[in-house]
Amino acid sequence: MRVLLAVGLVLLAADADAETSTRMIREHGESMNLQMVTLKGVVHLTSHRKQELGGTCAGVSFVLEDETGSIEIVVRRSYRLLEPLKEGDRVRVEAHVDVVRNKDNAFLRTCVMAREVEHLDR
Repeated sequence: MRVLLAVGLVLLAADADAETSTRMIREHGESMNLQMVTLKGVVHLTSHRKQELGGTCAGVSFVLEDETGSIEIVVRRSYRLLEPLKEGDRVRVEAHVDVVRNKDNAFLRTCVMAREVEHLDR
């Protein structure tokens, strides 16, 4: 039983390292709820966002663009960024996907919240 558990953990770790496209999250975000994903792309800066009604996508945000499109990435604790983000930076983002629903369980939005941002060009 312990051996099977160890094998399962290795398989989960391998899946967490697999790269996800922005298109995959936009098209299948609801089925990716509460999953960790890895994205790579180019940073496009946006302004600071305030808490929105019906959602929890609050924080400093930027748009990440890859070859399939773009998606907003929220950094809830921007002090965790070891290096500042600049327009055009190439980065790898480890992020948590969170589907936000209203009290009637209707889909409102998909939040992609960065846990770690790594610069690729430095």
